Amino acid sequence: MSIDDIPINYKMKFEKDHASVEATFDLNVPVGCPALSADFQISLDGTDLITGLIPGQSKFNGSRFHILSHIESKTP
Repeated sequence: MSIDDIPINYKMKFEKDHASVEATFDLNVPVGCPALSADFQISLDGTDLITGLIPGQSKFNGSRFHILSHIESKTP
């Protein structure tokens, strides 16, 4: 199997409630395969929400919360 054929699976979900945002993520690479995960980031308002990922990990998941500094109100 070529390294180009190895699946690196990920899921990201964002939920917003007024100024509060939750980012949930799940990244995994099959254990024992030659593919390695690289660094990735999710940024909101210039703040990096992903910390602690060590490039080469086979699994990395969690949730991070952020309060937006500015909310625009929509008028009908």
